[in-house]
Formats: sequence, C-alpha cells, structure tokens
Amino acid sequence: MEDSSECITPNSPQSEKAAELEGGECPPAKLLEATEVWGSKTSGTTRTKALFFTTQNLLNWLAEDLKNDVSTGEALVMRVITVPKFMEQPWKCVPSLPISQITDRLGLQFACDYTLSCVAGVADLSPCATNTDTDIYALAHPKLTAIWSVQRHHHTLRPQTQLVAIASLVEQSKLRDLLRQSWDFNLASHPMFPALLCGQIMSGAVSATQNSLLEKLRSVEVQTGHHNSKSLVRPEALPVRESWERLSARMSGHERKLASTARKIDTAMELQDFVLQRSGATHDGREMIQHQTRLLRTQLGMQRRQNEFLLQHVKIQLTAVRISFPTGFSLRPRGIQLIQTRTARQMASSMRTLALVSLLFLPGSFVAAVFSTPLFNWEATGDADSGYIGVRTKPQFKLFWLITIPLTTLAFVLYIGWSLFQERRSPGWRFRRSRNGHV
Repeated sequence: MEDSSECITPNSPQSEKAAELEGGECPPAKLLEATEVWGSKTSGTTRTKALFFTTQNLLNWLAEDLKNDVSTGEALVMRVITVPKFMEQPWKCVPSLPISQITDRLGLQFACDYTLSCVAGVADLSPCATNTDTDIYALAHPKLTAIWSVQRHHHTLRPQTQLVAIASLVEQSKLRDLLRQSWDFNLASHPMFPALLCGQIMSGAVSATQNSLLEKLRSVEVQTGHHNSKSLVRPEALPVRESWERLSARMSGHERKLASTARKIDTAMELQDFVLQRSGATHDGREMIQHQTRLLRTQLGMQRRQNEFLLQHVKIQLTAVRISFPTGFSLRPRGIQLIQTRTARQMASSMRTLALVSLLFLPGSFVAAVFSTPLFNWEATGDADSGYIGVRTKPQFKLFWLITIPLTTLAFVLYIGWSLFQERRSPGWRFRRSRNGHV
C-alpha cells in the first residue's frame, strides 16, 4: 500500500512548527495528534491528513461540523485521536487535558470508564450508548486502549467512525504508520476497521518481542553450553561473560516477558474472533475484512506456537543456570541471607551446648548401663575389709564385645557408603567433577 498522508495544523498558533512534522515524525510534547481518513467510492482508496493541536484548539475542533470535499468527491471516513499513554498516569495525555474531556465530547465516556476496569479484552458497548444510532466498541490492553463509535446511518456532519487510541509511544508510531498507508475505501469504512488496525499493531509487537528474545536466548545458550547448535560461537569468544546470578535474573525477566506476550496474543485472537462475528452481512467491505482477519488470526496462531517454544527454551536455560550455580550460591536478597546466617549461628551454638552437656553425662551413663548388665560376677568380689574392689567377669562378657564391635563398625560403614551414594546422585556432583577435569 502506498503512503498517502499529508500534515496540516488548522487553527493552531503553532502552525509553522506543526507543518514541519511530515510523515511519521512525532509531534511536540505540547501538541496532540489527530488523523483524518478521507476516501472516495469513485477512486476506491483513502488518504490521510495528520493534524496537530494545542489542548485548547482540540476541543474546539471536535465540536465543529464537517464538510465533505466537493472538489474531489471525498467523504471523511474516520477520525482518529491519538493520546500518549503513560504507565504512571495512564489516563492523562498532558497535564492540562484529561482524556475524559475528549471522550465526553465524542460521547465515549462510558466506554472510557469501562476500559478502566479491564486488564485486557474487547467488548461491544452499543446497548449502553446514549445515541441509539451509534455503535460503540472498546479494546483494553496495558499498552494499547482503543474506543470507537460507528454511525449506523452516515451523514455529512460527523465522520462515520471516531476512534480514540490511548497508546504507548511505540504503539503510537505503529498506528501512525498504518494510517499513512492507502487503504481500500470499503475496508476503511467498515465498522471493524479500527479493530483490524489494533490487531496488526499487537501482532507486530509480538513479532518484535519474540525476535528480540530469541537473540538474547542465544547469548545465554553460549554461556551455559546447553544447546546442540554448531553455529553458535564458543564461550571464549564472548567479550564479557555474565555471572550466574545475572544470567538467572535475565532468564526470569524473559519468562515474565513471554507471559506478557502470551496475554497479548490471547487478546489479539479474541479481537479477531470479535471482528469475524461482527463483520456484517450486507457491508461492502465484509469479504475483505474477513479475509484480512483470518490471515491475521493464522499469523497469531503461529506466534502463539513460537511463544510456547520460546517459553520452554527459557525454562531449559533457567534450569541450566540454576544447576550451574557455585556451591553455597543463593539468589535471595542479602538481607534474608544475613538473617539466615544469624539463625544458623544461633542453632550451632545451641547444638554445641547440648553436645557439651551430653559429653558430661555420657561416660557415667555408659558405665552405669554396662554394670547393670548380667556380665559381671558380683558375688565373687573380694572381702570388703581387705580393700580389694576387683570384679570378675562372666563368659558372656567376651561374647558381648564380639557382637557389639562388628555391628558398630558395620553401622558406620553403611552410613558412609550411603552418604557417598547420595552425593554422587546430586546434580552438582557431575558438574564439579567435569570442572575439575575428570571424565
């Protein structure tokens, strides 16, 4: 599709400055951006006008009645107002103009309030519209919110479709690029055309995220060595090797990013189903919007499979990184480590106290236990007056030690053997053995 846009600033005191903003350049911070999509059934195509307003002139412009271009036979198909979305103040475009003033003027205040209560999703709010001749739709997503109204019976005083897009700077740029293209007149005049644009923006954002994460995963694979690709460079060729702690933090961040991307894919697929259900049976652009939507839905299905693959990829590398941690390494915050160290020292001190008490009483307990056994002949002791205190043993005394000493030795041997067996089964044993150069 060809670029068919022009940039003008009507009724603005900063017209000279705004007129320099040709193409896809961003407007100054104090100007709000609007786009008019004009089209003609005769030519079958559309063109756009990029408009930049101060906060005062924007509301005046929204209140004006529109006139078709008689010289070219064009009609205003759609009017788009783009508002920057800031995460800390998502419903403030600039400090002096709340978004509610724009939506109030366009009759979209209810849709705006609805999207505030949603995290992600799309809805038909037409039954709640104050004007029975208008259909209202809303799309909510953390980085892209779109609310638009469509007139069922088009007249010349207002555009057929009025769209308010509250988007982050990246999504704003993508919407601007899409609107600058020349679209088919029947497609651009379809009530679901804004939903198609939003779906393409979300799909493009998913592709960019997945491609970026794939490149980052390859660098992690090189450092962990958990891959079977011969095309990756050797770890020695890397300019800087990251610590295990930083690699684990990076992989956890990638996992969270993929979860966010999965939500974006689900929202976009829900949006495409929404478009197919409301494509209309009599609209001239019905077949075209359905074809474009099915193609986009197929692409989103492939992106969902790619997202699942990348998520498994991240989990494998995250497991590899955590297995490869040096002995005693911990990812927990330093404050928690200090608390645990202090607790361990207190427990060790308590154990030492118990050991000392046991050492004090253990010899006496052992002697008392041995003397209480029927292994000694107490009747054969010497005369008490002679001062002789010797005790003769019975034949069972030797049998006692012949059985006790081998059993005690066997118990210690079994304990040491079981400990070595458990150590060899641990995941870190093979890694430490390979690092020391053993096969």
